[in-house]
Amino acid sequence: MKNKFTARLSLFMCLVLVISCLAACGGKDDNITTTLAPEDSWQSGTGYEKVTISQAELVDLVEQALGDDMPENFNGDLSTLTPEQLNKVENLAKDEGLTVEKDENGDTVIKKEEIPTQQASDDEVKDLFNKLSIKDPSNLSDEEIEELSKVAGDEGLIVQTKPDGEVVVVKPVTTTRIITQAPQTEPTKKPTTTKNRTPSTTSVYKPDHMTAAPIGTIINSTPSALSNGWITNFSDGTHTVLVDNCGTSDGGTVAVGITSSQTGSCGVIVKFDEDGKQKWSKTLNGNALVSYDAVTELTDGSLIVVGSTMASDVATPDQYLCENTVEGLIVKYSKNGDQEWTKILGGSGQDMLYAVEATSDGGFVAGGKTNSVDGSFSGLNENKTKAFVYKFNSNGNISWKNSLGGKIHCAVKDVTVNTKGDIFAVMENNNSDGDFASLEGTNNGKRTGVITKISSDGKTVWAKSLYESGLVNMSAITFTDDGGCVAAGQYSVSAKEGNKGSFKSIYNGGTAGTFDGIIVKFKADGSTAWITPLIGFETDLITDITRIENGYAVSGYSASNNRDFQGMGKGNFDSYIYTLSKGGKAEKLYHFGGSSSDNARTVYANGSKLYVCGSTNSTDGDFKGMSPAPTADNAVGIVRCYNISA
Repeated sequence: MKNKFTARLSLFMCLVLVISCLAACGGKDDNITTTLAPEDSWQSGTGYEKVTISQAELVDLVEQALGDDMPENFNGDLSTLTPEQLNKVENLAKDEGLTVEKDENGDTVIKKEEIPTQQASDDEVKDLFNKLSIKDPSNLSDEEIEELSKVAGDEGLIVQTKPDGEVVVVKPVTTTRIITQAPQTEPTKKPTTTKNRTPSTTSVYKPDHMTAAPIGTIINSTPSALSNGWITNFSDGTHTVLVDNCGTSDGGTVAVGITSSQTGSCGVIVKFDEDGKQKWSKTLNGNALVSYDAVTELTDGSLIVVGSTMASDVATPDQYLCENTVEGLIVKYSKNGDQEWTKILGGSGQDMLYAVEATSDGGFVAGGKTNSVDGSFSGLNENKTKAFVYKFNSNGNISWKNSLGGKIHCAVKDVTVNTKGDIFAVMENNNSDGDFASLEGTNNGKRTGVITKISSDGKTVWAKSLYESGLVNMSAITFTDDGGCVAAGQYSVSAKEGNKGSFKSIYNGGTAGTFDGIIVKFKADGSTAWITPLIGFETDLITDITRIENGYAVSGYSASNNRDFQGMGKGNFDSYIYTLSKGGKAEKLYHFGGSSSDNARTVYANGSKLYVCGSTNSTDGDFKGMSPAPTADNAVGIVRCYNISA
């Protein structure tokens, strides 16, 4: 599967950035929804201000602006950038609708707009104060403001304190959308109050310029329902995150990720049976960082794990061309967890593997990123960077190579293989030159998503791009029965331009400066069949997609609790699963989490089970009583199982 749109917005970001930085070397009833008129916009609300973006968002912005030129170990301090680098960051921020200001010291400060809001009605404010028996609303204590915020949140309201100390009560502005009411979300262990809150809604957008689905296609088929199974956690060090999983032939699941150790960060693989019992776990330590990013089960039951490393002692010495570079890593395990062999996929540049998928002949395909032109990457074109897919036999020997390249960043983030042997890959791309020059919407330095179909003998059949006025990060893909595929990820829009690219028919989709989820169905010939967004006021990420009966399930994590994520909790990020019909209709939201950061990073359907893997920093809600318990700084890996029913 894949290393998804990684945790740039999570506490695990610091570990992920090690690899990316090293690569730079070299009262309403249930049927009413409050809406604006179509000619209004989210920005027509009042009572919101511009706030400084978070350190995680700043690091992500700098990486987008500078690419491989991003300074090693950049931690969010803009003063460490050169004037030229800072100018690039400021220009990209302005393009994304962010505000660039100077503080009293002359240092750059980048800000974004808060959630668009409008003033709560007098009756809503009066009711809120009456519930707390507040006698003097003009002179609130800190304790009263804190309690007021809690109660307001339960009523779908927001309490804001302005710079002059005035306390105001506002509510999010929603917009008119093509909506269908979704079933009630499955209750979680985290208590929530739903009184006077708008029902969960979702949308399927079918732009006019896109070809309608063929006659006979099942558009409104209801996907399989999910019910709670079990949830467990895993930690083999001070900080553990599980980033990918796959089903196993015995009905269980295997998950991989990265964990801290005394010598640094190392790769970890752990096997669970269908009842949640841990069968075995293994780690791969080296003299430098080792990261496991994706796993697949081969036809004989053995397991292939791919990732990246700077360690020079995890494989035989003859496999390394040079020292102090990031290398692609492939490790084969038996079904019982015995390590059979380790191979380096590398050259004299920076080489990384993010995705792997088994093939019917007993081998596998794997994809990633490289700027090498020698070693394992000899024979490819000499673009500065290349997104590649390689075919391997069961022994790890290369059968064929396929790549697309340009001068800036590009990388394969996920691959899938259908029953005919066709391969679909989803890529991150910042190029408008090289092999990407002919694709619509590419803009040098601006992140776009590229979907490509590759034949079983390694030839590119077609490549398509997804682009917007902001950024597009497509990070997950699965094949479909009709010879096509479904890609999933997230996108952002510029406040100045709005939706004007691939998702221009999605009215008011996305708030400038935040990400919203997006799922796109491609037909066998590469044409677009449908597009479905998942949108809230805050950042909403899709991390993975899997096929289930009559549809699909996507995993992700979101900071929203409105629109498509109505009913989500109040943690920093909460995890979710959304089911979709074969025709792209978002059907039902399943969510879980606690009061801290909870990140579902991958999902895999295996028979009657749906396995979700990720990480959490929460010790309450759905994670109450887990041992070992996470902390604010150290996450633990989590695995959740849902039962699938027709």
